[in-house]
Amino acid sequence: MSAFVVNPSVIDKVVGYMYDGQHSERQKDWGRYLQDQLTEFGKALYAMNVNAVNQRYEENNEPPEYEYRQRNCNRHETLKAMHCLRYQCTEGNVPDCALYAELTNAIHSLADDIVTDSPEWDAAPWDGEPTGDMGRLGKSDSVKC
Repeated sequence: MSAFVVNPSVIDKVVGYMYDGQHSERQKDWGRYLQDQLTEFGKALYAMNVNAVNQRYEENNEPPEYEYRQRNCNRHETLKAMHCLRYQCTEGNVPDCALYAELTNAIHSLADDIVTDSPEWDAAPWDGEPTGDMGRLGKSDSVKC
């Protein structure tokens, strides 16, 4: 596996979601945070990413300069950015750190939101009995139950 330091837009998307995207143990306290705290959280994510890359390649690089910028993106873009960051942080002991766990929890939360907001979710039976309306699912979505 290879690893790289992600670009600032990835960090921005992750910070934006974890700040005000219906997730995070931090969320209850984030209302009082301003730009500098968002930047500090982004720097912590970058430090985690650089730490993983350093462990992978036995280097001693410093995180890049970073300042948070709000990004307009949809939930799918955000989720992909979160997966990208987590994948790049899957080196050495980084997956054992609390921030990595928080990122993983945020990924699960956003993925769950995306799925449960879908028409396929609404069409699926709650109690396991087929409704006959499952023909709306695309071929790639169908599974044998």
